[in-house]
Amino acid sequence: MTGTGREAGGLQGVAAAAYLAMAAVSLTGSRELVYDEVYYVRQTVDLFHRLGPTSAFLDAYPYPAGLPNAVLLAPLDPLGGLRPPAVRVYNLVLLLGVWAGVALLTRPAGGPGWAGMALANPVVWVLAGLALTEMLAVLAATWAAVILRRPPPGRSAAGEAGAGVVYAAAVLVRPQLLVLAPVYLLLVWDRPTRRWAGVAAFAAAAAAVAGPVFAHWGDLVSPAVTAAAFYASDRAAPEHAVLGLAYAGVMMGLLAPGWFALSRGWLAVAAGLGVAAAVANVAVGGVSVAPAAPIAGRLLPAGLVPLYPRMMGGVAAAGATVVAVVLVRRLADYREVGPAVAASVLAVGLLAVSCAKVTHQFSSRYVAVGFPFMLLAAAPYRSGGWGEVGRLAVGAVLGAAMLRTYFG
Repeated sequence: MTGTGREAGGLQGVAAAAYLAMAAVSLTGSRELVYDEVYYVRQTVDLFHRLGPTSAFLDAYPYPAGLPNAVLLAPLDPLGGLRPPAVRVYNLVLLLGVWAGVALLTRPAGGPGWAGMALANPVVWVLAGLALTEMLAVLAATWAAVILRRPPPGRSAAGEAGAGVVYAAAVLVRPQLLVLAPVYLLLVWDRPTRRWAGVAAFAAAAAAVAGPVFAHWGDLVSPAVTAAAFYASDRAAPEHAVLGLAYAGVMMGLLAPGWFALSRGWLAVAAGLGVAAAVANVAVGGVSVAPAAPIAGRLLPAGLVPLYPRMMGGVAAAGATVVAVVLVRRLADYREVGPAVAASVLAVGLLAVSCAKVTHQFSSRYVAVGFPFMLLAAAPYRSGGWGEVGRLAVGAVLGAAMLRTYFG
């Protein structure tokens, strides 16, 4: 259900206004690079200027993401394009490219207005409003899926190889997206004939682009990163998978609350497991979060204050458990919603769970990179109407506030 034409027009209007507001906040913010912009813009481009496109540059690249960004931004440096606000235009333009891809992917249930619902996710404002690395990866990941969603008569091994090249570019920007390989293979498989030829073309092209870089490194990151004290490929942080699922649930809820609709049986399973997860976390720990801790310290009895992080962690664990149950249920809708939507549901789950490998500076950005897949996964369950417009407006206000905090 997508609402009346008037409501659809309202959604598009609010999405356009939200985009302009994001551009205004982004371009009128700090005239200096802030936060991760300092590292992923200035420092990586300086390194590329100094070493050029050489193996020495690959070996010395000091960060776990953003390699192609440095190469693409370097030509803008002599033109003054790496100083704010100009450097932030880059991601604002990339977001429009993502919107176009999402509009194509979600037809007929979605379309341009639904693509604009991306800005109901406050974290997307940070991804696109700052000069960070994620948007290039999101653009590539989206258009790799668009190429693979062409009707089978219009698809060829060459097209699937092209999709593999684009997907590999996304992985080189954000190696976390390697976990989406099964998603793309499912999209490749969605054709009546020559399935294995399509899989081979996609996989070979992706490996040809990303493989030499990873083989040179002997890892998914450079030797400079593996030598850093913060990096430990043999460690995991399961609590970050829990928080990743909880974040994904909030993001999906802003898009389409109907995505969480369950039958009585499934609802009983979700509720039972959620309560068990919450109680277990309070009892033995595992996930500890403390939002608004000063306020909680004033309001809670003194005996409960030490338990507050576990209690809120229990809320997160319960939410994550419910989201996991809903993900399984939505995957069971495969025949009704089609392979593209089911693959997108899988993408949301894989990105959330992959956060367990993020052991340094975990944030909701690791989940939000999947926002195009969230839009595709939620499209069949959208309610339409003015409620959708309202959720976009609320998310936009939160997003503007979140983005503004980065500028002091």
